[in-house]
Amino acid sequence: MIKGVLIANRQAVRKFFFLLLDVSSIVLAVFLSFLVRFEGEIPPQYLLNIWGMIGIAVLFSLPIFSFFRLYSFSWA
Repeated sequence: MIKGVLIANRQAVRKFFFLLLDVSSIVLAVFLSFLVRFEGEIPPQYLLNIWGMIGIAVLFSLPIFSFFRLYSFSWA
């Protein structure tokens, strides 16, 4: 009983960290794409666009990752 709860808890923590890592990667990818697009210097008028693109990217990416069951795998 307790072992099953501990295993389920460990899996939930692992999924949370994978989710956190994916969100961090998406944020970094969007920011770096703006840096590449503007050759290292992002104009101030585009700074608000970065946050919008991050929101859109996260909103579309995480459900797609979940649909393809990228978070339900075993390392065993």
